[in-house]
Amino acid sequence: MDINNIALFSLFHHDVSYSNNEFEYQTELLEDLSKENAKVSLDEIAESLLEIVKGNIKGISSDKISITLTGGMDSRIILACLLKLGIKPVCLTYGNFLANDVLISKIIGEKYGLKVNNAISTEPNPETYHEWVKNVVKLDSGNAHLHRAHRYAAIEEHVKIFDTKVLFTGHMGGEGIRGLTYNNYFSSSFYQNVNQKRHHINSELDSVLKRYFL
Repeated sequence: MDINNIALFSLFHHDVSYSNNEFEYQTELLEDLSKENAKVSLDEIAESLLEIVKGNIKGISSDKISITLTGGMDSRIILACLLKLGIKPVCLTYGNFLANDVLISKIIGEKYGLKVNNAISTEPNPETYHEWVKNVVKLDSGNAHLHRAHRYAAIEEHVKIFDTKVLFTGHMGGEGIRGLTYNNYFSSSFYQNVNQKRHHINSELDSVLKRYFL
C-alpha cells in the first residue's frame, strides 16, 4: 500500500494523503484530473461502472444480492447496473416507513418488481442504540462512524431474513430526495467553504471544531 496516498474522497473533490502521522488535504487535484479526462464519454463511464458491478456479482444469483436503496444517486446508479445485467436485487431500506427515501424506494421496487425490505422493525431506544454502537465499535475497531449504528442494525436484521452474499451500499448521497445541495451535517460548512475557497482549510477546521466539539 502506498502510505502517501492512502485515501481519496472524490465526493468533495479532496485528495487526502497521510504521511508522518499527518493528513494533508489537496482540494484541486481531482478538478485537474477532471479537466484532463473531460473527453471521456458518458458511455465509457457507464461501461466502466457496469464492469465493476459485474465483477462483484460473478457466480452469485439474484436472490443473494442486496442493495441499500436509499435517497442517493449512487444507489440508483448501482441498481441501474444490476438491472442492466438482468439482476433483480433485494432492496434494503431502514427507518421511518413514512420517510421520503423509504416511500420512493418502495415505488422503485414496485416499478421493477423488486423485493423491498424496510429493516429495523422495532423502534430504537437508548438501550438498543447503545448496543448497536458497541457492535459497530467492535466490528471495525473504532474506525466506523458511530452514527452508522442504525445501518449496522438494519443489515443485521436484513441478513437474518435474506441469504445475502453480496450487499451494495452507497456513500452519502441523498441527492435523489433533496437535490444537489449541501446537507446540514456538522461538516457541511467545512467542505462548502474549503471547496469554494472562501476560507483556508486550517482556519475553517479550527472554526468547525470550536463550534461543535471544543
